[in-house]
Amino acid sequence: MQKEYEQMAEQFVKLWQEQVSGYLKDPAVMKATMDTWQNFSKMQEKQGGFADVSKSSININVDTLNNLLARLASCEQRIAKLESKLNSSSERKTSRCGEKTV
Repeated sequence: MQKEYEQMAEQFVKLWQEQVSGYLKDPAVMKATMDTWQNFSKMQEKQGGFADVSKSSININVDTLNNLLARLASCEQRIAKLESKLNSSSERKTSRCGEKTV
């Protein structure tokens, strides 16, 4: 039962990562997200929630976004390599009868 939960959790994280990656690649979604945050920030300023929000902290240019996407892709590749090593390591701990050894 525990293994089923782990598989479901892994599948959920994988799907979530794919969804977020897709959003990050869509300029229209990113613009809408930034517009939403800007509107939220303006509402908070009116209510006294934020002291001073500089425009430079809100505006993200395409180069910055592309840099972030490249770094995220690099992290995903490194994680995949680590997971691959972990999986191959656990496969080596299997006895000739197919049972896991401790």
